[in-house]
Amino acid sequence: MAARIILGVALLALVSSHASASDPSPLQDFCVADYDSNVFVNGFACKKPKDVTADDFYFTGLDQTASTANRLGANITLVTANRLPGLNTLGVAMSRVDYAPFALNPPHSHPHASEILHVAEGTLYAGFVTSNTAQGNRLFAKKLKKGDAFVFPQGLIHFQFNAAMGSMDGIIDTVSVAHDITPLMFLLEPRGKLIMAGAPAKPLHWTPFLSSWVGEKSVAGTCAGGVKDTQEMIDFAAEHNIAADIELVSMDRVNEAMERLGKGDVRYRFVIDIGNTLTAA
Repeated sequence: MAARIILGVALLALVSSHASASDPSPLQDFCVADYDSNVFVNGFACKKPKDVTADDFYFTGLDQTASTANRLGANITLVTANRLPGLNTLGVAMSRVDYAPFALNPPHSHPHASEILHVAEGTLYAGFVTSNTAQGNRLFAKKLKKGDAFVFPQGLIHFQFNAAMGSMDGIIDTVSVAHDITPLMFLLEPRGKLIMAGAPAKPLHWTPFLSSWVGEKSVAGTCAGGVKDTQEMIDFAAEHNIAADIELVSMDRVNEAMERLGKGDVRYRFVIDIGNTLTAA
């Protein structure tokens, strides 16, 4: 009888066992960074509590718009313990990101940190990619508007793109592979038109209700030839060293090119050099 009771207790212990983990509690209320200390530690040494003031926990300036005149069209105002001493050892930071139209915060990750994004003004397309290759590295992305928030889990590659939603009269789509045109439809303003250069080889993939029916947007195409015919023409031109007369424009000169276009100061077609100028800084 005693053996049965012992066995029952042992089984119950196995079933109810669990594991938990958490960050250790701090040894003091705070550890305000002492920028003048020469002590070598991982981070900043703590300022003496009697010397700490409310200003050590205070930062101003996140209401200021930063210049976006750079290759990416984005500017990050980062607030860490380097600028706000009260953040030292707390494991958190914050930032403000300003985006020019069509600006990109390129794919990146934070190996030891999660991130939450809040849209204060405008519209962003943001998302992250899972690390599980067995499940196909799933993309989780969403259009965000003013007041929305989005979470990026720790260590996962993520991005933000100021897609200037609902601001375009028309778009010419020259992408030759199968792709989802829903994001392009979101870029169009009401009654805008997406023009496909060449008939697609496969049926289009898109979500029509949200992206096109709201706003009377439309999709059109050319009967001049499909993707196969266009590729044959490109191959023929390359084989015979035939090239179009163009003017190559870097990303930071797009606004200048648009102004010239409005003035009629254009001799050749503008081509934006995205491959060489839209890269991580």
